[in-house]
Amino acid sequence: MTVSVSLKLENQTFVEINEIVKGTNISRNKYINEALKYYNKLKKREAIIIQLKLEIERTSESSLEVLKDYETLLDDYETV
Repeated sequence: MTVSVSLKLENQTFVEINEIVKGTNISRNKYINEALKYYNKLKKREAIIIQLKLEIERTSESSLEVLKDYETLLDDYETV
């Protein structure tokens, strides 16, 4: 399914797109579609990386808490 969209481009961007597609068998429409797909993938990847970094921080904090609890248990056991 396709949807028609009105798109305003900066003149220089339009000129660059035309220069790029001129020497290929790719239409301007297909080129823009492919560029947007690529950009969407890039943005999704960036969002995943941010989420992953947050999860790593949370896991690290949790691991340190578990380690402290374990050390406390060991200390308690050794004093018995």
